[in-house]
Amino acid sequence: LDQYRKVCDVLNKAGEECKAAGIQLCYHNHSFEFLPMEGSTGFDILMENLDHEAVKFELDVFWASLGGVEPVGLMKKLGKRIHLLHLKDKLASAPVIYDEGNVPKDVFLPLGKGGVDMAGVLKLANEYSVKYCMVEQDQSPDPIQDIGVSVSYLENV
Repeated sequence: LDQYRKVCDVLNKAGEECKAAGIQLCYHNHSFEFLPMEGSTGFDILMENLDHEAVKFELDVFWASLGGVEPVGLMKKLGKRIHLLHLKDKLASAPVIYDEGNVPKDVFLPLGKGGVDMAGVLKLANEYSVKYCMVEQDQSPDPIQDIGVSVSYLENV
């Protein structure tokens, strides 16, 4: 956890430099930040120690969910600190996995086909004025078909 605190110090300084240059620094998560350690997680340390103005969050709802965290609940904790969202769905029966190198390819799903409460995520994205949402799917047997499924989901949600 001390390493996360050191990372926060570096990111806060970089965030101030970015802010002075007219750009916003955002932190993008994966699942490893949610690994329990000493009654906390790395992500808890990030939420507690990152300067709310200098460093915003680029929340990836798939990786949060894979790390055992319900994305809507996490979004409620972060609120308007979320500047960007990565939208991708996850196989509902997938276990918690902290090592992204061990994630089976079939765990990545198009929007609306998995277990992430995407409707709840999108509702909060509107409430919190999230600047951009990126639709992605790291692994896909048919990327063109899957992006069509995700776009269709967004058009109908």
